[in-house]
Amino acid sequence: VKPVRRCHADSAAEGGTRCYDDLRASSAERSPKPSDAEPGEASTPTTALRGTPRAAPLAVRASTSIDDALRREIDILTNMHHPHIIELVDVFDDAANDLVHIVMPLCSGGELFDRIGSGFSEEDAAVYAQQMLSALEYLHSQSIVHRDLKPENFMFLTEAADSDLVLIDFGVSTFFHRGKPLATALGTVYYTAPEVFEGEYDEKCDVWSLGIIAYMLLVGHAPFEDPKHREYKIVAAICGR
Repeated sequence: VKPVRRCHADSAAEGGTRCYDDLRASSAERSPKPSDAEPGEASTPTTALRGTPRAAPLAVRASTSIDDALRREIDILTNMHHPHIIELVDVFDDAANDLVHIVMPLCSGGELFDRIGSGFSEEDAAVYAQQMLSALEYLHSQSIVHRDLKPENFMFLTEAADSDLVLIDFGVSTFFHRGKPLATALGTVYYTAPEVFEGEYDEKCDVWSLGIIAYMLLVGHAPFEDPKHREYKIVAAICGR
């Protein structure tokens, strides 16, 4: 396995930071191990980090090494330090089972999508929009474009009505360079900016997606829809064809 450097804070009481040059190095110092979970399921161990329940999604490895997309996601998450962006707690390289275990906080409040219903009040919508914009501003300041912003990728930390949101799922995220457009069309059709379909876009595609989400927070549905969920119809509506 090619070493993937990552850092994490020790317990709040110790206040230290430890660096691991190999993903395996961390697994020997933590318990319980998430490898006890069945593939495709998430375990919820309690780590030494503030005693908070942690979800441990299992990512299937590509052959015997961590593929580029997974390594990029780990690299991105390692550098994220923002109250409205999911925290990477640890990574366990389970080479024997061809898996990588990514440990993150357990977001017990569920997806933003599940709470939208017929829409929020303007006051609540403004609070959530501010949290999402704060996360996005930070993300772009780190030269990272998410490329798949949608209500399903914003999670509530707790089940409380006033729980904060955190942004998750950086599987199609990437680093960008000012003035150098991106070309690969990625994302979820309902929330995708028109320039993405045209094949030349930049980080502002995320701003479009957040605009769609903000609309949904107020009215309860997306602005571009099709009764039969035909994607080509939705793309045509978004692009004004």
